Amino acid sequence: DATVGDVRKVKAERGFSGIPITESGKIGSKLLGMVCTRDFDFAGDDQLSVTDVMTRDLVVAKEGCTLAQANDLMKSSKKGKLPIVNEQGDLVALISRTDLLKNRDFPNCSIDKTSKQLLCGAAVGTRDTD
Repeated sequence: DATVGDVRKVKAERGFSGIPITESGKIGSKLLGMVCTRDFDFAGDDQLSVTDVMTRDLVVAKEGCTLAQANDLMKSSKKGKLPIVNEQGDLVALISRTDLLKNRDFPNCSIDKTSKQLLCGAAVGTRDTD
């Protein structure tokens, strides 16, 4: 039931340029397609359903693929986003080109193993000489 206007709003608020569309609107349900900027740039009506403008013919990777496999698949398909699906076709993750580039450019960064977010550390001295 999402509209082109909803996608424009998400893009403006969060900066996402590619949004996976699932049956329930959440991760863990059947992947129906992707909506990228080029899909709705020329859609004049913000009330159009995303299902009318989304890309349905997707390149996807299966759950359990390695980063190297995902990178190879993205390179060969020339796609910026790679949905990861399980055997039932449910969306379990989304890898973006920028994720892979950051991993390549900053291989020694400290990342939380669960959330994949960058870790930050700081030190505060307790004495004036610190």
